[in-house]
Amino acid sequence: MRRAGGGPRPEGSDGSDFSYRQTVDDRYKKAAQGKVLLRKYLSAQTVFQLLKAVILILTIMSDERQMENLQVAGCFFGVSAVVIGTLGLKRGATRLLKVYILMMALSVGMALVPLTTGNFYEKMVTLTAHRSSKDYRRLAILGLEGAHDVLGTLVSIMGLSVAANLVGHMSPPKRR
Repeated sequence: MRRAGGGPRPEGSDGSDFSYRQTVDDRYKKAAQGKVLLRKYLSAQTVFQLLKAVILILTIMSDERQMENLQVAGCFFGVSAVVIGTLGLKRGATRLLKVYILMMALSVGMALVPLTTGNFYEKMVTLTAHRSSKDYRRLAILGLEGAHDVLGTLVSIMGLSVAANLVGHMSPPKRR
């Protein structure tokens, strides 16, 4: 019995070479896998950026310590990067993904500044020395903020790596 729509077999073929003719280039497979993985990282980064915004808002409302402009700018760049990365992923636009990489790298750098300059550790030591109930609450918030920054930075760095690989696989191959 003959299948409907099945045309004649190509000349010089016994029909067993269909797997060769139906292969997909590896860069398209890697691009599809990268899109799925980047979507997961963007979801995680969205959660981390929203938590960071909530922490910043609570800090501003409590007036217990001065707000650092670098933290606000880092949060702004992070939220903007997630929005641009999501748009770039949906549209398949490598330019938007490159802007996402740049903005997320800036956000990561701004999140690491308090941890690397010693300000974070200095505040922890100062709050630990006083030992009042108000200081314990601030110490807990500061500890959560530090853990959030470290975990968020790790997720962002992995997302940046995936995005950079995805841009490489989505771009057309260079001709020699």
